[in-house]
Amino acid sequence: MFKKVLITCTALLFGFHSFAQQARTRWVDSVFQTLTEEEKIGQMMMVSVSAYATEEEREEFLENIKDDGIGGVLITKGGPYSVTRLLNKLQTDNKIPLLTGIHAAWGVGQTLDSTMSFYKPLLMGALTDSLATEAGKEIGREMKRLGLHLNFAPNADNDIREEIYPNTLQYFSDNKKVVARRSLAFMKGLQSQKILTCAPFLPDVKKDKLFPPFTEKRRRAKKKKGVDSTIYYNVNKIDTLDFFSYRGLMNNGLTGMLTSHLHFTMLDNNQPIPASVSQIFFNDVLKKKMDYQGLTFAEIPYLQKITNKDRGGETELLAFLAGNDVLIDPGNVNATIRKIQRAIKKDDALQAQLNTSVKKILFAKYDAGLAQPTSVSEDNLLQQLKPLRAQLLKNKLAESIVTVVRNTAGLLPVPYLEDQQFASLTLGKEEKNEFNHYLNKYAPFNHFTIRTLADTTGVYTELSKHNVIVVSVFPFASSFELDIVPQIKKLAQTKKVIVCLFGDPSSIKNYYEINTVITAYEDDPLLTKVAAEIIFGG
Repeated sequence: MFKKVLITCTALLFGFHSFAQQARTRWVDSVFQTLTEEEKIGQMMMVSVSAYATEEEREEFLENIKDDGIGGVLITKGGPYSVTRLLNKLQTDNKIPLLTGIHAAWGVGQTLDSTMSFYKPLLMGALTDSLATEAGKEIGREMKRLGLHLNFAPNADNDIREEIYPNTLQYFSDNKKVVARRSLAFMKGLQSQKILTCAPFLPDVKKDKLFPPFTEKRRRAKKKKGVDSTIYYNVNKIDTLDFFSYRGLMNNGLTGMLTSHLHFTMLDNNQPIPASVSQIFFNDVLKKKMDYQGLTFAEIPYLQKITNKDRGGETELLAFLAGNDVLIDPGNVNATIRKIQRAIKKDDALQAQLNTSVKKILFAKYDAGLAQPTSVSEDNLLQQLKPLRAQLLKNKLAESIVTVVRNTAGLLPVPYLEDQQFASLTLGKEEKNEFNHYLNKYAPFNHFTIRTLADTTGVYTELSKHNVIVVSVFPFASSFELDIVPQIKKLAQTKKVIVCLFGDPSSIKNYYEINTVITAYEDDPLLTKVAAEIIFGG
């Protein structure tokens, strides 16, 4: 009897899945059949827009989107109301529903004002997988409430060795296994809300590097002729090493990859090849080696810089010929359509490629719920974007992010307050700050501040009169921190010193002789509150 029930349930589930797939295919085919060749090419384009554009600019933008049959928009600025009004207008005016994207790796507040930001990837790397999923789920819910479908996240890069703070905050970790777990957990949270995901490769913005010689290791390079500050891979190790975390995302429903800022080398050829314009990368690496069948996105303005092709439609055609499905911010839409049409007339294989790309885009739109598009209501919009549960979630994240690096002397939490003389030393910030405010709630403190080396006169003598000293290190202390560290170590020989880092976690190495060290990664009110709670057991 049990076997019969199990078989029946399995058959029903299989039948439902099959029916859902048929409905998905039917919708895509029905829309695809209505498209002209120009409209198919238009579906491949995604253009950036600020919801704060002037009325005249918006009207021109709306008209161009409609006339050119553009397939998607990328929101770059705005607030909740301006964005929802713009998107409602776009979806109403256009024949085919538009895919709407945003950069929201740590929340829609990354791009939009008056909305929530959670914590940047490096801080989420300190979370459990389940909490990373919760964060992704809440971000996805807020995106959905605004009418947004595609998040250009998560970043699954793990090589941050040559990055500098605060750029390192955009990476989950330098450990590929941690990156793989957290990025996947975060993506699953987004997917639970039917949010599509596009994994980017981030540019290296450090300015003081030299162009390095190629080895088998991945490298980053400073600008050189034809090469922008970007990421480099050796194609022979692209699966096992550099693409390790991305492979996990691909195997679990990653919608797309943004391949700009990614270059690679072949065998012994040290000449870097831009991935976004390379058929070898798309066909041999992504499709064959990685078995990736999702969408690929190309940033046209970036490609124009590295290819030196600035005539209308040339760079866009190059990106299409390489195998990109979505062209972000084409310079001249009409010229792009004409050039791609001419190429298709000369090569039947390109017609098949166009059809495949457009169908992939339409499938993504179906998965985002655009088969039945609805307008976004403005009722209770702000309240629903900042609900109590989201605030509580952020608190929970903060409690998990702040990390006790060392407590070898058992000083945490401070066991007793009586007969203790407490002092705080703030490096790189004014005396009146959130952390000192929270410290004052637990015990009477004398506060000292060093913002430049000129502020050190007499400070150490005064600090030595206290037996518990809490040192808080903020990002602006980086220019003089190493000059202060020896004095802190000297104080720690006779005093109870607690170091709290509210900036670059790599500076932990400067305090290896200090018995009590806490890192919070970033200067954030909630994180400073949690750090104070950890010190006093609050």
